[in-house]
Amino acid sequence: MNNAKTSRNALMMTLMGVLLVSGGCDKITAWFDSLTAPKKPSSPVEVSKELTTSSTPTTQPQKTTSTPQTTTESSAPSGNVLVKVGDWTMTKEEFEADLKQAQEALPDLKVNVETKKAIVEELVRQQLLVQEAKRRGYDKDPQMQKAIENMANTLLMRRLIEDLTKDITVTDEEVQQFYEQNKDAFKTPEEYKVRMIVVDDEALAKQILVELYQGADFADKARQYSKDKSAWQGGDLGYLSEFPFEKMADAVKVLDKGAVSPVFKGPQGYYIVKLEDKRGGEPIAFDQVKDYLKSQIMLGKQQEAVMAFVEQLRQQIPVTVNEQLLEE
Repeated sequence: MNNAKTSRNALMMTLMGVLLVSGGCDKITAWFDSLTAPKKPSSPVEVSKELTTSSTPTTQPQKTTSTPQTTTESSAPSGNVLVKVGDWTMTKEEFEADLKQAQEALPDLKVNVETKKAIVEELVRQQLLVQEAKRRGYDKDPQMQKAIENMANTLLMRRLIEDLTKDITVTDEEVQQFYEQNKDAFKTPEEYKVRMIVVDDEALAKQILVELYQGADFADKARQYSKDKSAWQGGDLGYLSEFPFEKMADAVKVLDKGAVSPVFKGPQGYYIVKLEDKRGGEPIAFDQVKDYLKSQIMLGKQQEAVMAFVEQLRQQIPVTVNEQLLEE
């Protein structure tokens, strides 16, 4: 027996299969992400890091020439029935309507005659397998029924969330305001070129520091005294964007280029660090982050709307939790 819900589910699953084969998995991920519960916007620092490390794949879909081989002209479905497999049918109108909905969800999706033929062929394959699975009674298995129920619940929840958030918007002014309020955080990551000396004895560390203040070469003293594995290369740690421990970060970040820190205690003993160079920290222009921030602010608004609605439902629908069972 055919119905709109069954045809839509079949078409969506088929479309996913075709796109995955043709290199469109990123589109599928983006589409399903748009239906799931939205996340809060990343912090400005996280946004800054992501913008400097992320890249966008540009896989081109492969053209397919698959065509349905299941029917012939003499046995083709009659009327407006596009495809028939056993008792399952899908009309041309259902196919076109669901395909249009899929294109709205996936704006970059290009559909032509060959794509439609590939989708129909995949529909046929899926229905043959589904009907055989049912013939074997797999749909009666309790675990399978539970999995189907869970999937149905997930789809229902996604549909509700989509409806709750469809009218939420973000203005350019809101994005600009968010950027201005967090401007200091939108910078390229800072990196520090550091040399380090580590010794076990505090008195020795202070003696080395005096020698450094008197003009001794930091690299020579690191080779002579430091117990760290970097000693052989003059205590050179290279450029660091993150530090082994907080005290070291605090000591380095207040130094000017070429300056040496006071002695401080750390995990391996007593430390002295020298800042040789600093790079990064340049502001990221608004135009570079505008679209990303807009999407993140949108997701934050959507989450707030959904959570507020959940709280309303909590007042209407009784909820009880036996927390003692969680402790057993």
